[in-house]
Amino acid sequence: MSYRTLESGIAGINRKLMAMEAEVESQVELAVRSLLERDIEMAEEVKSRDGIVDALMRQVEDEAVRIIATLQPVASDLRILFTTVKVVTDLERAGDHAVDIARVSTNLGDEEVSFLAGEIRAMKDTCIRMIREGLDSFVSLDSEKAYEVTKLDDFIDDNYVASVRKLYAFVKEEPQFARTAAQLNFAMKYLERIGDHMTNVCEWTIYIKTGEHVELNL
Repeated sequence: MSYRTLESGIAGINRKLMAMEAEVESQVELAVRSLLERDIEMAEEVKSRDGIVDALMRQVEDEAVRIIATLQPVASDLRILFTTVKVVTDLERAGDHAVDIARVSTNLGDEEVSFLAGEIRAMKDTCIRMIREGLDSFVSLDSEKAYEVTKLDDFIDDNYVASVRKLYAFVKEEPQFARTAAQLNFAMKYLERIGDHMTNVCEWTIYIKTGEHVELNL
């Protein structure tokens, strides 16, 4: 697609970004549902949709390069375009982690995973909020909102640490649960990584507005 103006070009990229956000959000939701509901068909659906996110990422990258080559944007717009390429990489990796969770679901087969279901669901809900609000802050160039979104990552991190401790304590009492516990640990770690990637998105939003690199993912 070719654009006559820089404004229309960036608007077109933002539409692709939001389509990508919606797809990743859906995949994270389905992946965790497949895990908690022991729905292998749902897990397979998530894995089959991985290519959708990859294709959208390539489209955004290609359009950003085309705009830079043909419309010769000024420095501030160049910053937006270059950071957009960084953002789609983080978003694509969040989608990869949804697929990773779907693989955990498949690996567990019909094993019972109700233990920690509440904690996993809470982490998932917070990840989805970070995906939605993080991308919204980027598209709207709202650095204040970006800072607020990064605070959600603290909840995910704290929940992960507490859940792992709870998991290991349970395995001490029920050692036959060790394999399932290891798989649940993987799933929670993937959710924790999604939060990290969305924190990166917020850092790029702040960079666009201030020109400064901030490290919030500590």
